Amino acid sequence: MTGYSSNAGIIAITGIASRAAFAAAGIFLVLFGLIGKLSAVIASIPGPVIGGVFGVLCVVIAMNGFRVVRGTPLTERNMLVIGLPILMALFATLAPPDFVKTLPDLVQYILGSSIAFGAIWAIVLHQILPNSR
Repeated sequence: MTGYSSNAGIIAITGIASRAAFAAAGIFLVLFGLIGKLSAVIASIPGPVIGGVFGVLCVVIAMNGFRVVRGTPLTERNMLVIGLPILMALFATLAPPDFVKTLPDLVQYILGSSIAFGAIWAIVLHQILPNSR
């Protein structure tokens, strides 16, 4: 249930960054997948509990991102390069499905991941906005 960016949040929350710990967790996940009773135990965790843990994880990831951004001077250019991708990621999340279905397949695919959509905007803005006047 975790993506690659979630690993950074898990490390920040637990303080454990050992490869051995992640390897052991991987072994446990394989065992959970192969042994039906263990899978049933994991599947019995209520959705709100998983959602609550995931919410905390998302906040930690966002705060770590802001910690990185905090080290850069907030010029007008940097505010646009940081702020607009966040707005675009929110758009990708909140765009009406009926509207998205009218768009070309490639655009629908990109809008399917708000993180990817925001990242693309950040890369494009970073490349096209001039550093100084």
